[in-house]
Amino acid sequence: MNPVKIDAVRRAFGEAFSAPVAVAGYQVSSGVPSQPRGEELVRGASARADAARNGADADFGVGIEAGLVELPGCALPLQLVVCAIVDRRCRRTVGLGPGFALPDAFLRRIEAGTPLGEIVRETGAGAAASTADAGAIGLLTGARRTRLSITQEAVLMALVPRMGIWRQAAP
Repeated sequence: MNPVKIDAVRRAFGEAFSAPVAVAGYQVSSGVPSQPRGEELVRGASARADAARNGADADFGVGIEAGLVELPGCALPLQLVVCAIVDRRCRRTVGLGPGFALPDAFLRRIEAGTPLGEIVRETGAGAAASTADAGAIGLLTGARRTRLSITQEAVLMALVPRMGIWRQAAP
């Protein structure tokens, strides 16, 4: 039901297929914690995609999760958006948005149980009213990137196997 996620899906599908699409949001459970980590992001996005596709009897179900991922060689975990898309044939594709490091102060508060969205709202309280919509990436980059833009990228990356040469080669 998140308007940013709905808009990201609408924009990415429109870009991928050069046509407007009907997108509806559904309240579905991810089955993962509200601050997912690591592989929980893929599990949560996949669970949301399955529930949305089945609940709406739609051509596609799209699930989006954001959280922290620890990668070998990285000093800090990265905040990452994961998108899973499932179609009527149960074919699943997954894409990732850009990953970025959060300040140590944010990480400490997340570890203590504070949701990232709350941290962003409190930190950006004196900034423009759209800070909450821009998300952590908007706050940290001065709106050079926003939650919408990186979520749209994750959806578009999940659509790659459904576009271009992939589509032509599909059985």
